[in-house]
Parts: sequence; C-alpha cells; structure tokens
Amino acid sequence: MTMWISYLFWEIVALVAAWYFLRGDTGAWRWQRWFLAVVLVVELAGTAISQYGHRSNHWLYNAFIPVHFSFISWFLYTRINVLKPHPVYVLYSWLVLFGIYYSGESWQHGFREFSRKSMIIVEVALCLACSYYYILISPKRQVNFFKLQADLFWVHGVLIFYSLRLAFDFFLPGLLMHAYRMAGVYVSVWINIFLNLLNYALWSYSFYCYYQKSRM
Repeated sequence: MTMWISYLFWEIVALVAAWYFLRGDTGAWRWQRWFLAVVLVVELAGTAISQYGHRSNHWLYNAFIPVHFSFISWFLYTRINVLKPHPVYVLYSWLVLFGIYYSGESWQHGFREFSRKSMIIVEVALCLACSYYYILISPKRQVNFFKLQADLFWVHGVLIFYSLRLAFDFFLPGLLMHAYRMAGVYVSVWINIFLNLLNYALWSYSFYCYYQKSRM
C-alpha cells in the first residue's frame, strides 16, 4: 500500500503543477495535463483492483503501455523538432514497430500477464530518443538554453526515470533485491518510489520553467 500512496501523491503533485503552470498554453504542452490526469485515473483503478478487489491489475497496465509510450514518444518528437525538424513518418514508423512487437507479446503470453519485454522496449526506445535530443543540443550547436530550459528538464525526467528503470529491470532479478526489505517494505518498492519522485519532480519543475518563459 505504501507504493500506491506514494505513486498517487507524486502524480497528484505533478498534475496540479501541470494544471496551474500550463493552464494558458495552446500548444503541445497543454496535453501534459490530460496525460497526467489519465495516469492518475489508471493508478487509482490499478490500486482499487489490486488492493481492494484482490485481483491482478496487469491487464490494466498492459492496456496503458501503448497509450503511455505513444504520448511520451509524441512529446519527445515535438521537442526534438524544435531543434531539428523531422518528417512525421519517423514518429509513425516508431509507433507502428512498437505496436507490432507489443501485439505479438500480448498474443503469445496473454493480456493478463504483464508485458515485461514490451516495457523494456519502451525503456530502451525512450532512452535512445532522449540521447538523440542531447546530441542535437550539444555545445557544438548554437542554442538558447534559457528558451529550452523547460524542454531540458522534461527530457531529463524521462531519461533518468527510464534509464534507471532499464537497469532495474535487467539487474533486479539477478540481485534478488525483491528478497530484501527496508522499514518493512521491499527494496524494489523503495526504488520505484524514488524513481517516481525524480521523474515527477523534474516534470513539475519543467512546467514551472515553461510558465516563467511564457510570462516574459
């Protein structure tokens, strides 16, 4: 239950920050509010199913994987396009390839078993996209870092969260960290709480940076 409460708390903080700081936006940033609202609804439903219904909620999170991946990929695409425009078919091809793999895993293992390999693909793909963003914003290029401050912190949140999750997914089973507890809670749960905190803190700050820039 500790994990769920923490997840919900930081998701609510990020949603409130997005709703306040991005309330006047009419571009891509405004969709952050709706995405975070959907994330919160999914988390609430997942908590209710698992904690109170005492049933597996894997099917719910499986259904959310393509929504989650599509939004993060699309928003990264819009941030990358600020630095260097790319044809939209690049994004569509990216999403179609993932959709094929995701559908295959869901068909093979069933929708009620969490699509772990698809989630690893998500983590790898988003880390690569963030790395490409950093290449475009390298010191060799003439960029206005203040103008891109909001974008940078948002991308920081994505890269830190998914790169650490990727390491976590690869090394957790081998290290058997789920066998250890700290303050009565599995170490794996504490790691997830910490990653959530980092991600939503950076995203909330990026919303603030965007708000400050829009007021100038």
